[in-house]
Amino acid sequence: MNLKRGIFTLRFFLIISIITSVYLTYLHYAEEESFCDISSTISCDIVNKSEWSELFGIPVAIFGLITFILLYIITILIAKNFNKAIFGIKFNKENLLLLMSLILAWSLIFALYLLVYVEYYKLKGTYCLLCIFLDILIFIMLLISLKMYRSFKK
Repeated sequence: MNLKRGIFTLRFFLIISIITSVYLTYLHYAEEESFCDISSTISCDIVNKSEWSELFGIPVAIFGLITFILLYIITILIAKNFNKAIFGIKFNKENLLLLMSLILAWSLIFALYLLVYVEYYKLKGTYCLLCIFLDILIFIMLLISLKMYRSFKK
């Protein structure tokens, strides 16, 4: 995959992911119902305000927001040909692409945990459409980053 096109596509998806995470964070604290509170099985509010919507007292959406911002910064470093060693770790395009892929892979694993264990099992089949939307974006971004990494290695 062309590096420029891949970075542009990732940034587009990351901006959408950041906006969605900000909205989910807002919904976590908001008193009003969200637009995606459709039924007892499709409800962003039930999922986003459940006891599993926080880690260490911090909304999961904020962790997502921080992750997406970090990934956006990594795309900037890749585009700027960042090439420095920090704490003995060499950061260049190849390693940054690998780091991005690893972060996205971990994000996908965590997203699947939330989808399967929390939404399906603990919340008895109650799903958050915006969360599923983010899960899909994470999966797509992981595929793009892996494709970019593979083409860079060639």
